[in-house]
Amino acid sequence: MNVEQYIALAMATSKAIRAVVPNAVIVSGGTSHVTFPFLGALLASGVMEYLDAVSVHPYREGLMSPETAIYDYKKLRGLIDTYSPTGKKNIPIINSEWGYSSNDVDIPLELHAAYAVRMQLADLINNIPLSVWYDWKSLGNGLVSPDLKPKTAYTAIQTMNMQLKGFTFLHRIELNNDDDYVLLFRNDKDEYKISAWTMDQTHSVVMDKNIPKVTGAIAMDGVGNVINLKTEQGWLVLDLNELPQYINLPTGIRIK
Repeated sequence: MNVEQYIALAMATSKAIRAVVPNAVIVSGGTSHVTFPFLGALLASGVMEYLDAVSVHPYREGLMSPETAIYDYKKLRGLIDTYSPTGKKNIPIINSEWGYSSNDVDIPLELHAAYAVRMQLADLINNIPLSVWYDWKSLGNGLVSPDLKPKTAYTAIQTMNMQLKGFTFLHRIELNNDDDYVLLFRNDKDEYKISAWTMDQTHSVVMDKNIPKVTGAIAMDGVGNVINLKTEQGWLVLDLNELPQYINLPTGIRIK
């Protein structure tokens, strides 16, 4: 089937589904990587009249980090907005498959774990409402081995879920280094939490601009171990590395 035939089939199928089930949620078929020539043709065809989401598999080449998907998401968002019909805006992008292999390209288990968590967090930054890690069980991409033995990535994902449960992402805190990521979260009790990591080499940053002076903050590394936090004249000091860590800010603190 060539591109034109596929697009004609997608249009006919979407139109038929909408006619029979008006409230159906219709998502485009996921592309292998973010293939703009095909996606541009598909979205320009008029199918956006029927779609509720656009699905992609934003795999990275080699060791390219999850954060690099921001450029693909931004470009795809532009296409979606361009071809969405009047009155139908903000159609979401869905990450319906993505992962990194701890075998095929020799990614160490620690980096495999870091990328698994950072894929989820990078998608959160980019307003991706659904992120599917591929896959659950395998020698390569899997969070667990074929014998169900958890990999480091399993523990890292588990830690992220436990640490961020009940918290809503607010925004990324801007720092001097664009490779540093510090994300701010808040729960319904007005408690704040930070998740932080870097794409760069391990280093420290002083949070002297965006976070008030604190005492009594509690931190946990990416696999669930409590870590000691440092301060500099009352300002929080974060030792950033490739695996996101989590910092519970003291109750009562207020952040704009």
